[in-house]
Amino acid sequence: MIKYLERLHEIGIFTLDDVCAMTGNMHSAQQLMQNYVKKGLVGSIRRGLYCVNDLSTKTPVANKFEIGSAIAEDAYISYHSALEYHGFAHQMTFEVQVSTSKRISDFTHNGLDYKIFRSYSNKYVETPLLGKTRVSNLERTVIDCIDNIDRVGGLEELVHCISAISLLNSSKMLDYLDGINKSFLYQKAGFILQYFKENMLLDDDFIKTCKEKGALHPKYLTNDRNESNFYHKDWKLYGPQNLLSYLEQGNYENV
Repeated sequence: MIKYLERLHEIGIFTLDDVCAMTGNMHSAQQLMQNYVKKGLVGSIRRGLYCVNDLSTKTPVANKFEIGSAIAEDAYISYHSALEYHGFAHQMTFEVQVSTSKRISDFTHNGLDYKIFRSYSNKYVETPLLGKTRVSNLERTVIDCIDNIDRVGGLEELVHCISAISLLNSSKMLDYLDGINKSFLYQKAGFILQYFKENMLLDDDFIKTCKEKGALHPKYLTNDRNESNFYHKDWKLYGPQNLLSYLEQGNYENV
């Protein structure tokens, strides 16, 4: 019993198959996990996936980003959760956003809701530090969030998050945009990031390319017509008259 627990503490997050490899058969593995879970030594993340608990607090030894990254071989932290990982989330939430090519249902673990999104590419997904977390890099995260503003918590939260970023690589963002090849996304990305061009040290060509490859017909930045109520002729885009106004009115505390 103890020898298995010591080994599992070295792994942190593991599958039932991992336990089976230790015990020699699936029946023993299942019994061992039932016993460990009952005693609070191990927590069940979702079917077949477990995490060792701290012996004193009975809480997971792995953080939410590590747990999210472990739900599938290609899973990675994305959208607002990726902004949080990189240190640029304005508001904290009880949701962990994970992307993967696998069909996995949303689940709740240790008081957090894990929201699973379908991913079609692992481009610009990185494994920083000790290799226990996979996360979209900052450039991809910003573009993904602009592509799906609702997954960031809305335009105001997006603007607050982006305003805190001091440097983005223009070449990486254009390369990622080229891979997606959506005219509306070029349009949205250029329109939003133009406000932060100097702060982020973006190349002039980035804004120019986004404008050239943008949609040919007028679009709405968001589905809220009261929010996207001003027509920006040079971008062929309806949006707020001044995006930076959110920074003036958004002096609320993190929750």
